[in-house]
Amino acid sequence: MREWIVARLALAHSIFHWKYTSVLGFGLWLAGIGAMISDKFVVAIFLYTTGGLWLCGWWLIENPAHKPKRASATTKYKKRLVKRWVGVASLVLITLVPCGYTLYLRAANSVEGLKAERDDSFDKLIVAPIPLSAIDSSRNIGFSITNGAHQEIAEHKFSCLTRGIYNDKAVGASNSTLVSPTVQLLGMLGGGRGETAYCYPEILVPGPIICVDLYVSVEFTLTGQPREKMNKGYRFVGQRNPSEFIWTQQSPKNNREFCGEAFGK
Repeated sequence: MREWIVARLALAHSIFHWKYTSVLGFGLWLAGIGAMISDKFVVAIFLYTTGGLWLCGWWLIENPAHKPKRASATTKYKKRLVKRWVGVASLVLITLVPCGYTLYLRAANSVEGLKAERDDSFDKLIVAPIPLSAIDSSRNIGFSITNGAHQEIAEHKFSCLTRGIYNDKAVGASNSTLVSPTVQLLGMLGGGRGETAYCYPEILVPGPIICVDLYVSVEFTLTGQPREKMNKGYRFVGQRNPSEFIWTQQSPKNNREFCGEAFGK
């Protein structure tokens, strides 16, 4: 057993006593910096750690501290021992600095990536009203919701508030806040998948609808980011001319009463 240990120590000594051992250790650190710059964070940490361990081995071989046989040499032995382990501790601390910074960059990069996914999904979530036919009542006001982003949307809510609505008999209301029940929708895959949701105002207005003014919103989160709620709102005004029903998008901050103006209300 002793011969085996001596042979292994001799092998370690031959490896770490190589002329360019320290150069290799520092080279691994430099390679780690390159990997970190390239956003290969796991590779960078591996290179930093390997380089640090390599340099620790080199330092221990280059600074032996054999136990002295004479008592008079004890002071020198203690100094060599302190130097030996101070050097190892210094190399460990130096290795931990880039490792810690790399982990920080990895976390920051992950946060930025998640935010980019949310921004992309918010921008590419499209809500569009469906044209009303001449026989559609206030119970047939529907909207298509399309997820144009790549990320999957988790369960989400569709809300609708009716600001004004009238049919051709001037039956309806304006300057109102007719809140429809919130609709709970299932998750929706990305890549252009879609669904349909409906507004159900508190009053029933028979068709044909001549004018309708609505605020709609979708409250959603992405699958994998349940705590990051987003809410995208729209205001749509639909008016019927002799040939068709036309929807236009308006600013939610616009206080104009479109349906009230049309009927002098």
